[in-house]
Amino acid sequence: MTRPAVRPDDLGPGSTPSNAAAQIPLRLALSRGRRFDNFEVTPDNAELVDTVRRIAAGPLPGRLSTERAPSGRAWTDRVLIVGDAGAGKSHLLEAASAAAAAGGDRVAFAPMRDWVSQGVDAVRGLGRGGLVCIDDIDAAAGDRVWEEALMALVDVSVSRPTRLLVSARAMPSATAFALADLRSRMS
Repeated sequence: MTRPAVRPDDLGPGSTPSNAAAQIPLRLALSRGRRFDNFEVTPDNAELVDTVRRIAAGPLPGRLSTERAPSGRAWTDRVLIVGDAGAGKSHLLEAASAAAAAGGDRVAFAPMRDWVSQGVDAVRGLGRGGLVCIDDIDAAAGDRVWEEALMALVDVSVSRPTRLLVSARAMPSATAFALADLRSRMS
């Protein structure tokens, strides 16, 4: 799979890589029409969809808001979405990416099932602000080089004003991550 060059406006305003030498820019095609308005919201997923919408809309002041979700939990700007294949995880991450880009935010979307066969340079330089979506992080489980790169991305996103949405098919405790630190950061 070859990676076509990206133009700075492909990801929306403010998306120019700040460290082009350390990052291979990618054209992110989110053209499958996956948006919030065509995602089926049910009573079982309504709070999750609302949380993902809030994260896509922009950063929360002070990392955690004092406002509470209907369940009583605090809103956050880092969420792990776990579900079976076909449950809508990728749809939600792509919808969040599209909404954030439409709002002028910097967006990075990392489809790990596609990228795991490629070099880890694809994720270097991401996480410097805006919204980062890592779809199917468990596709990298057991690949120490990828796990270290993803752990570095998660660590950078914590120290910067970056919102992070991650999807997986299983909870971190049931995933064969080689790095216990990555498993713990995803929990």
